[in-house]
Amino acid sequence: MEKLTREECNHITENTKNKEEFLEFSDDFVLRSSCHNFSPYYKEGYLEKKCSNSWCGYAKRWFLLKNKKLYYFKTKESLRPSGVLDLELIHMNINYDHGVNRKRNADDCFLYCIESRMYKNESLLILNPQNTKVKFYLRGNDKDICEWYSLLSNSMINKKITTQPKFIFSENNFWKIDRISVDVFESIADTGDIVLFRSNVVSAKLQRMLTRGEYDHIGMILRNDKNNLFLLEALSNMGIVLTPWDLFRKNRWNEAYARIALRRLTWDNSEENLRNLLNFLKNTIGKKYNLKIINFITPKSAGTDSYFCSELIGECWKVSLKKITKRGKEKGKENC
Repeated sequence: MEKLTREECNHITENTKNKEEFLEFSDDFVLRSSCHNFSPYYKEGYLEKKCSNSWCGYAKRWFLLKNKKLYYFKTKESLRPSGVLDLELIHMNINYDHGVNRKRNADDCFLYCIESRMYKNESLLILNPQNTKVKFYLRGNDKDICEWYSLLSNSMINKKITTQPKFIFSENNFWKIDRISVDVFESIADTGDIVLFRSNVVSAKLQRMLTRGEYDHIGMILRNDKNNLFLLEALSNMGIVLTPWDLFRKNRWNEAYARIALRRLTWDNSEENLRNLLNFLKNTIGKKYNLKIINFITPKSAGTDSYFCSELIGECWKVSLKKITKRGKEKGKENC
């Protein structure tokens, strides 16, 4: 196979005859939702939290353990988490002991219980991501802390990812960014979801300045009835193409980007809406790519037979979505 590279939102090939690798479209593209709760360990409730790298004292926060992720929110009503620790990706030391009998987990994770000196019935959990100096102190009544200990401990058993990825700690306050593994992405991504890309090339930086966004390229996920994932994109050198996700990974195109984000869409995936999307894609794949500075200033004229990446996704949603829930609007909103 010829060497393939990906730069500046493009699949650049040494020979354009490889285009057929990207384009394999048929009527079997349907929404095949595979999003499920893959972990039975679930708990939510208020705890007092303090972080070792902050001068602030304990603050009451709403915690949620779901699908091997520990989220915390400012309040129970908050829609966006203030932080998240992915127990599948991050190797964690958790200290817990209720003051009498020290409990140890058989794995690398040691759990100690520290009885509160101020209150008899209060205990403390200390969460320390391995290879970092960051510590999260969680305080609550002993019964709750014991339950959190048990659930967190069980959530970290049988990790699919045995080696902790180094990129996790590449940014300050890494727990503010919700990351997912490739396995989880492939499990939850569905037709209509969008993937956002951020690259470091000069043209991409200029585009982000003009759009005032964090990302410079966008694609849409499609999943067929064989449960295979595809990425719909508008690329400057190839036009509108459909790329198998397996091919995207095999050629390591993900390494051309500093950040890739998934935005999930909640929508009315009725047969009619799916059919509208399919009909649009049939008439769109293979069309030209057209991105000029003027596109950021003036609207696209009627009858134009070309697209740039964000315009393509907007058209997909326009023709296929009749009803979008309020939650879906919030999740799908992104300036890119």
